[in-house]
Amino acid sequence: MDKVKISKLLNGFYGYPKTIICDSLYKYNKTSLENKYYFIKTPDGVRSNTISFSKGKQLLIDKGTLRSFPVIVQEEVFPKLDNGYKIDYRAWCLVVNKKPHLYKRCMVKKCDSKFSRQDPEGLFTNGLRNGRTTTLTNTPEDFDLLVFDSFNLIKHKVPNQSVLGYDIIFDEDGKCWILEIEVRGFGSFNSVALNNRFDENFDKKINRELLMLSKGLSSDEFRNIG
Repeated sequence: MDKVKISKLLNGFYGYPKTIICDSLYKYNKTSLENKYYFIKTPDGVRSNTISFSKGKQLLIDKGTLRSFPVIVQEEVFPKLDNGYKIDYRAWCLVVNKKPHLYKRCMVKKCDSKFSRQDPEGLFTNGLRNGRTTTLTNTPEDFDLLVFDSFNLIKHKVPNQSVLGYDIIFDEDGKCWILEIEVRGFGSFNSVALNNRFDENFDKKINRELLMLSKGLSSDEFRNIG
């Protein structure tokens, strides 16, 4: 399930920023963008070297994203800063028989440079070689309802047994927003794909928890948010 389909399913969702899918340069040129900031992403891009940044139609950071289509144009969520640094989160949701279970630990991605719309290392939290610090923390309970409600919009398109990688950010008012969701079916995912850099046995842990949950047993690693 690609990110274009997910974006369409989440269109209008209370916890998803305004997002426009442009399937051609013609449609992008015809799209009216307000005088706000936008991230321009490719559907298969997972690193910041495929993400451009603009104010309206004026490109401030050009990574060549508009050379191939479709593209996802997403309005910026002004982040709640951590001592001047931008941070966001990667949370993992395990789906068993169409029911979501949220991993009790999530990854915090923090830029190594102070927040700046002109400096990629102060703006992008994903994929910069030396541009971020990652740590694990307890998954905020603020995520539970957000993940559950958004999951209900996409569950009919998600495999019965799968792992969803949620990128989530808090805005300056403390509201959390979903930036994107990555869907991986069992047997087609790995730790790198899930943006995990902390536990070499993560895949085995996920599969062990899947087996337990599929048998109706409780999990120490995940919490049922359904």
